[in-house]
Amino acid sequence: MTLQISFDHQAKNFDHRAGLKEQDCSTISEQLIKFYSNSKRRSFLEIGAGTGQIGQFVIEKVNDYVGIDISNEMLQEFKKRVIVSTAAIPTLHATDANQKWPVSNQSVSVTFSSRTVHLLSTQHVINEVRRVHDGGFFLIGRVSRDNHTLKDVMRKKMREILVSLGHPSRRGEEHRKELLDQFCAQQATRISPITVTKWQETYTPKRSIESWESKEGLAGQEIKESTKKECMKQLREWALRRYGSLEYEETFQQSYILDGVELDHFC
Repeated sequence: MTLQISFDHQAKNFDHRAGLKEQDCSTISEQLIKFYSNSKRRSFLEIGAGTGQIGQFVIEKVNDYVGIDISNEMLQEFKKRVIVSTAAIPTLHATDANQKWPVSNQSVSVTFSSRTVHLLSTQHVINEVRRVHDGGFFLIGRVSRDNHTLKDVMRKKMREILVSLGHPSRRGEEHRKELLDQFCAQQATRISPITVTKWQETYTPKRSIESWESKEGLAGQEIKESTKKECMKQLREWALRRYGSLEYEETFQQSYILDGVELDHFC
């Protein structure tokens, strides 16, 4: 199953399964607009625009908003949200961001991607940013928490099981660091990470497992359904041994971090 089909299948329940709270999305958009206001204020480009959770708050405050997502079904949800919340009309493209971006040369002031860049080729992102930007900023949004929370322990174990089943995976954090380091090696200027918002979340092993079972693929990969079922079976057994119950609860703090580079001297 392709990545596009996977996200198409997730579109209806994506916000419930993996989305951010509306107030947090509004707060994130306010920080993004600060960067946009310090640029030439040309197009604002969002890679992985999804259902428009953040984009809906951006489009009324920029001169031009362009959203790219591999899933047309996700973008249909974006359009429904915009019809309800705003009179502004975004430009949305259902396309693979690992292909040429559907924007003109030197037309973009801010490129933003939230929880998506780990799915993209590092060199392709750099090449396209160089082509489409006229100075400005490249920004990455991510959710951060202590590595020892239940949520991260479950994710780490899931990835270990996938490796044992013949599916090596790469952490998004490693990809993000490599991408920003390569930008800086080409004269971009690193921006100090900004903690935009924080919230508390209560999680259980059952919630992790059900979340992964409800989506196509696993860990950003296309895998056979039989492999996924075996991974979830082993993970469920391991979680029962570790926590005693799949309903075991843990409350922890999460933060949304905005990271990136300034591109005025990027070459």
